[in-house]
Amino acid sequence: MNRRITFKNFLTALMVLLFQNAMAQSNLTCEAGSDTVICNFEGYDTLMILGGNPTALGGVPPYNYHWDIMYTDTLGNNLWTTANTANPLLYNNINYNNAGLIRVFLQVSDANGATSIDSLKIRLSTFIFTLDYKFAHIDAGDSVMLYKSAYGGIEPWTVSWSPGASVTDSSNIYTYASPANTTSYQLNITDFGGCSTYDSFDVFVNPLSVSHSKNISDYEIYPNPASDYLFVNGVRGEIFLRNVEGKVQSIFNAINGKPLDLSDVANGTYFLEFEDQQEISVHKLVILKP
Repeated sequence: MNRRITFKNFLTALMVLLFQNAMAQSNLTCEAGSDTVICNFEGYDTLMILGGNPTALGGVPPYNYHWDIMYTDTLGNNLWTTANTANPLLYNNINYNNAGLIRVFLQVSDANGATSIDSLKIRLSTFIFTLDYKFAHIDAGDSVMLYKSAYGGIEPWTVSWSPGASVTDSSNIYTYASPANTTSYQLNITDFGGCSTYDSFDVFVNPLSVSHSKNISDYEIYPNPASDYLFVNGVRGEIFLRNVEGKVQSIFNAINGKPLDLSDVANGTYFLEFEDQQEISVHKLVILKP
């Protein structure tokens, strides 16, 4: 009697074990990977490795893998590519450029024909810049609107101008700046996917303290714009020619009736500075040569 009970218990345990093993084998799962954003992907040969560690679990090995990778080209067409390994490499070929979104679909089947599916989304984020140098020249006390030359990324952006003390709104791309001195502003940009870059804008301010002890009509400064020669009458002593950054470019000795030789001075905006009765007088000058 005891032998029958023991044998019956053995058969019951064996059946439970076989059932659990069958259930484990039928519970096939797969892992395509996590949704992600790839920043500044240009220049990289490989974007990422697809799949998990492991990509398939459960069921009855060996596994068959089938990947479908769909991306959108610059014309808006949906294009496909495929792969058949557990962890394929997602290469950075020209078709992905500016795609913005890559959708990846995985189907795994085991030796018994059981299947499991999974998918992920990959956002591509890269910034481009127009080929321009952004700058402005202002007089002390004036203001100028800052702007960007960066485009792309994943909108919306979060932005911040620095230094922020001399701008009206540091979180506004098109803010106004009124620096007391020549300042280089940096625009820090972070897109919706967490990718970041920066832009810049230089504002040149005449750093000189300007006062006049005479009316401007008391001086004769002509022609303006000038080319190779400039007449400055009513002034004695040295005349300094400064660029917009305040750096001295030339020094002249003022003699009434004798022109200043500007033949070696490049085109641009300058300031004539001279001393009059122990005060500094500054006059804007434009040099424009044919």
